[in-house]
Amino acid sequence: MFFSASDIRQYTDFERMMDLIFENSSTYRGIGKAILLEFKKKGDNGTVQDSGLTPYEMAQLSKQFSKSTFYKVINEVLLPLGILEKNPRTHRYYLSPEFPNALRRFSDYWKKWVKEPLSSTS
Repeated sequence: MFFSASDIRQYTDFERMMDLIFENSSTYRGIGKAILLEFKKKGDNGTVQDSGLTPYEMAQLSKQFSKSTFYKVINEVLLPLGILEKNPRTHRYYLSPEFPNALRRFSDYWKKWVKEPLSSTS
């Protein structure tokens, strides 16, 4: 994921967020959007490990797309970015409650690093 800071200087929306995450592939963007919207349709917030989407629900959703590309979006983008997590016991996918926290920690670290004097370990 690559983005220009000017792209997110103002409030963004779901469509713009999808553009930022999946800037290089409209196919990946469509799949990622469908997956995330499926969590919204389900009605829960999808962040509890025993909620989220079951393997069956994911398989049903994947039928709309190339199966290999569908799981590439999950395994190469959504899981590594921390947007989704997978419960190893139930194999359910769920929205990670840690994703926004990770972004805040990254922001906090950046602010701290900028203010620190240069040292031999920087």
